[in-house]
Amino acid sequence: MTSPEGPTNIPCNGNFQGGSEETDHSGPAGAERSSATHACRSQYRRVSLCASQPINLMDLLPQIRSLFGNICTLIGEINRIIQKQPQAKHIREERKRNEEFPADRVCAVISFDDETLRSTKAEADRQYRTQNSIRKATWSAFAAASIYALVAALQGYQMYRQSKVASDALRQSTESFIISQKAYVTVGRQDGVVAEAVMSKNESGRAALLMYFQNTGHLPARFNFGPDHRNIGVILPSTPVEADHEFEPMWRSRDKKDKNIHTGGWSGTITIGGNSSYQGVLFELPEKQLRHLLDEPLGPYFYTSGKYEYCDGFGARVCRSFTIRYAGDPYNRFFLTTEEECWAGDLQLRMSAIMRRNPPDWEYLNPCAVEREELSTPIIQLPQLPR
Repeated sequence: MTSPEGPTNIPCNGNFQGGSEETDHSGPAGAERSSATHACRSQYRRVSLCASQPINLMDLLPQIRSLFGNICTLIGEINRIIQKQPQAKHIREERKRNEEFPADRVCAVISFDDETLRSTKAEADRQYRTQNSIRKATWSAFAAASIYALVAALQGYQMYRQSKVASDALRQSTESFIISQKAYVTVGRQDGVVAEAVMSKNESGRAALLMYFQNTGHLPARFNFGPDHRNIGVILPSTPVEADHEFEPMWRSRDKKDKNIHTGGWSGTITIGGNSSYQGVLFELPEKQLRHLLDEPLGPYFYTSGKYEYCDGFGARVCRSFTIRYAGDPYNRFFLTTEEECWAGDLQLRMSAIMRRNPPDWEYLNPCAVEREELSTPIIQLPQLPR
């Protein structure tokens, strides 16, 4: 064959062959490898070139392209055969093991002699008796523990009741002791006299309304009293009668800087001993005004009011308000008409006035705080009892 450019001589050194190594053609995989090898060799023979023949390169391109395609196909077949080789070997080995393993089943029958059966039954009976004994012992222990728990609960309940009774008795005895020992201040003397008007021998002098108080408790009482208002009454037709002071609560303050203690209000604090009486001036007036209030036609209807407060000796503060009325002829004496607890709002208003009057850097303390150790002991050492 002649190309357009002229003949091209390609030397040929011999036949182009696909290889001469020996392969194993046994089995399906071997047969596949043998057929692929023969196909490749026939293809190689078809494309063998001779050095004496002139070849056109354009005519060889389809054959070269076909040769490359066959080579790729051969490579793929070889790869597939190589992948199948281990699986095929495993299948052959598994088939061989199944053929060698005997297919007959063997049935084994185990039998025991009479001695073995007797010993086995005796052992089972012994185990049953042991488990039954353990079960009975367990139930017995449970019953004993339940009885013990019940007895302990009953004992605990009895102890609780006894302790509660003891606590109640201690609380009652403590309260009885406090009630019997604390200060208790009332208006009037033991003979029933509440107040008296004290006149001056000089008509131009001053007169006073004298009040009586008594402490029926055993402890001393820190005491303070005074009239409710400065306005005592009116002398007809329109002359007002005013007292020289009015009630102010007890107070005690402490300077925040130097910690000094200041005690007392306007009238100070008075100490009334246990089982004793006290008399003090409720207010003072000109004698003429007081006589007008008592002797004029409105005299039998004259009344006035006041407040008193005291500390009971155990840290408590008591404040009471009272009203007395004058009864004219034939009694010509004062009677106590009302006595009740003070209104807390009124005490707060009066205390606010005291605080505005005093220096602003004072702090106010409880005026009835127990300062003596022997008086505070019954309260401090008492246990916190349930109510």
